[in-house]
Amino acid sequence: QFVDNEEPICFSGSAVLPDKDLVWSRCHVLPKCVVQFLPACLCKKQYLGVLSPPSPTQVFGHLNTMCLALEGSRLDQEEGRIKSARAYLHVCFKKIYNFLNESLQSNDSLIRVIRENLVHSPCILVNEDRLLLKPSQVTRSTDANPNLLPYMATLPSDFGSFKDLWECLQVSHTPSCQQYAHVLRELHRKTKGEVVEMVKDANHFVAIKEASTCLIHLLRIAEKESQSTGKESTAMCQKTDKLHNLFLPSNDVPESDRGNQLVRSQCSLILAQEVVFNNAFRLSHRIKDFAPIRYLVEWKDQEDGRHTRSAPRALGVRVLSRCVEKRPTENLTAMENRVWESLALVDRDDPPPPRVHKTIAQLHALLRSVTFAQGVRRVLFGEGVKFANCEESLKQLQDCTLTVVCTISTVLHFKQAGTQGTIEIPGSEADEIFYHKRGQDRQITFFLSNLAANRKTFFRSIAKEFTYLITGSSKMIEAMTDLCECQPEEFTKHW
Repeated sequence: QFVDNEEPICFSGSAVLPDKDLVWSRCHVLPKCVVQFLPACLCKKQYLGVLSPPSPTQVFGHLNTMCLALEGSRLDQEEGRIKSARAYLHVCFKKIYNFLNESLQSNDSLIRVIRENLVHSPCILVNEDRLLLKPSQVTRSTDANPNLLPYMATLPSDFGSFKDLWECLQVSHTPSCQQYAHVLRELHRKTKGEVVEMVKDANHFVAIKEASTCLIHLLRIAEKESQSTGKESTAMCQKTDKLHNLFLPSNDVPESDRGNQLVRSQCSLILAQEVVFNNAFRLSHRIKDFAPIRYLVEWKDQEDGRHTRSAPRALGVRVLSRCVEKRPTENLTAMENRVWESLALVDRDDPPPPRVHKTIAQLHALLRSVTFAQGVRRVLFGEGVKFANCEESLKQLQDCTLTVVCTISTVLHFKQAGTQGTIEIPGSEADEIFYHKRGQDRQITFFLSNLAANRKTFFRSIAKEFTYLITGSSKMIEAMTDLCECQPEEFTKHW
């Protein structure tokens, strides 16, 4: 068969004109004048080898060829010929999607073949036919943030009916953590890890902030789901899978400049492992120009705009409260005359050491009393704890060691990952009012400079630690606080 005075083509392996948009880059298309003779004798198609309908392999091969040819094309321009090209592409891609969708409905064995050939190809036309994206960059929900273009987009409503095809290509129903993580990786590649300023590069700055905020928000939802069920939920596993090589925004600026509004309008993308999440605002102001905590970040909740106090585990970031610890500036061996140590609830008659504050002496007497043990039992019974478990909880308290240290100031030490060693953080020394820390073997140490001014905080902290030892949670803190603050002469009246 001759076509327009060109070289002859074979009937075998050629497509008919109505299927032109499905395969024109993969095979010859028979002209209209030839096709007119075929319908009268359809069996000739079999004998002549005409492709009608074409095979799915040729159709998705044609789609791949078109996508490769269009890569780097400026489809977003508003020239007349570009507009016409976009209109044709929309019709052409819609026909291809429809053909593949119908093929999947009648042949399940095509799922693997189509997925392998298209899942990593920018084959989905989005953003009013101006952009081609991979299936992993597209979501069927309308929740996709428009500020994340060209890295992520919503599937056009015109293509929404091809559900079998989108299931095959694993196009997500809603934006996922993996998609936001991919956006951040692409933004890091685009910006080369350099500082992005709102004034000079608003598009990239906004995209970085939006993608990181959405990612953290999704992970928080997933963590709440897993906490409510008491175990790792399926949703959590799906959301946190493949968050490797994650980049997060950080301000690499001196601590003294962190409140500057101009500084806040710039950021750079840093590997998550190098980021330290600020969950301890009382400590962060004491850290200045310390290399291991160079990238100290804070995040706001997407719903209420408040600073968040926890970082989702899946981000893989370090947390400030776990990276640093307070230590007295004085050597403890030189402070022996100011140290009081006791085994809680141990029935001993040892009097408090001299120079011990009246409040501590009161606590000393209370913890060693039989009535205190009875009070703990009543609190536990009130929470529905069984007798055997009550006695076990009481044993936990009896093995606890309390230490109270009077000190004037502390210095921060940085805990080196993977080792037991610490590094003193230069310039982190500060006057201390009150703090406490947990040690090994149920050792709790309280550091304070003015017990009289911090009496309530002191007793509440002790109650918190006791409650943690008993239940491993924050239950019964109020009742335990009242128990610890109770005067000996009033104990039997209230408990």
